[in-house]
Amino acid sequence: MRRERRQVFVLRLGLGQSIGPLALRAIWATACDSPDVSVSRRVQNNAGYGMRPCYGLWAGQAFSRVPTEQKLRDMLDADGYFFTLTSMLT
Repeated sequence: MRRERRQVFVLRLGLGQSIGPLALRAIWATACDSPDVSVSRRVQNNAGYGMRPCYGLWAGQAFSRVPTEQKLRDMLDADGYFFTLTSMLT
């Protein structure tokens, strides 16, 4: 049986910052308290800033947005990242 995941956040890091997929997945899984996560990366044109990566954060059905978002923000802050985090959930 295939596990369904949905994209729950888009993460954009500060200019000149990047993160590898394994490191991002580890942070994301820790924030979610679940191994049932995945991450994706795409490059998009940010008006005036050129081409920059943005990262999709995907979670399983047992996802709880508020506590997970706070943990993720705390972890990214502690690691020195400047970022924007956009919720994809309504």
